[in-house]
Amino acid sequence: MNKDYLIEFNRSIISLALISALTACGGSSSSSTKTPTIAPPPAPVLIQTVIKGKAIKGTIANAVVTVYKYVDRKAVKLEDAELAASSIITEDDGSYTITLLDYDGAIKVELSVGENTTMICHAPAGCGELAHGATIALATVDPTLVLSAISTVGSDNAGTANVNISALTHLAAALIEADESGVSETTIQAHSSIIANAFNIMSSLKALEPTAVENATSVAGEDNVNELRYGLINAGIMSVLFAGQENTTGVLSDRLADVIEDIVEHNGALLVHQDDNDEGFELSLVEVLDSAGDVAAAAAQAIAADKILSTQDNSEILSELDQ
Repeated sequence: MNKDYLIEFNRSIISLALISALTACGGSSSSSTKTPTIAPPPAPVLIQTVIKGKAIKGTIANAVVTVYKYVDRKAVKLEDAELAASSIITEDDGSYTITLLDYDGAIKVELSVGENTTMICHAPAGCGELAHGATIALATVDPTLVLSAISTVGSDNAGTANVNISALTHLAAALIEADESGVSETTIQAHSSIIANAFNIMSSLKALEPTAVENATSVAGEDNVNELRYGLINAGIMSVLFAGQENTTGVLSDRLADVIEDIVEHNGALLVHQDDNDEGFELSLVEVLDSAGDVAAAAAQAIAADKILSTQDNSEILSELDQ
């Protein structure tokens, strides 16, 4: 046999063998290998916290509600992406609702005066030229008034939190922000307790809802002693702030600023008695408690004068008002 022909024949055999092997491998791969299915990443779970509260100094309606977080100890307004709604005002009864989106930490809820913001005068002697129970047009007489409360929100709140706003939460907020260790759950609790204990209120200031003591029906129906006391103290403070004032213009904002300056300077300590030698305005415990007593007496008289309430058994609430 021709040698060249034999070599060429062997090469052909080898080539055929390689092609058969490769074809076999390719066929096996296409029939047994499956394209893996990649599951999409899970959608992020958006944590929502619903905050509810009331603004009571008297009752404050149509106030602008702004929420702040703390960054490097400074209050920074929450971004629109952190709130379900960016425009929030209080209802006629002072209530508000805020939904925070995916936020965990300390917040400040602040009330400011808008175009139609009003407040009820619950000082028995009146508020400047306005009588007890009258409506104060804050946009006209005190447009710079601000009230606030500080709390913490997050997973521990189970999706809800109560943050009521009053004169007392405003004083506590000033102490919290002045604390050099910063705003935290510890400082919030410590300074809120200082203010609550000063007036013998045995619960959380931001969780309790002060009784609207200018309303006889609300007082008669109150079943929480601490909320009743809170409402009386709140109204007592308003009485002291307006004492001796002939009109309402700027009284609340100016005098609250004086009180805050004094209370921060003295680390939360309030005067027991008024200092007659001090020319500036000062808030004393005795004056507030005496005024709260006047508020209680006025509430009892209002219940007795009401045609419906006077026919009911109000002995328990009247006993509380008499203390």
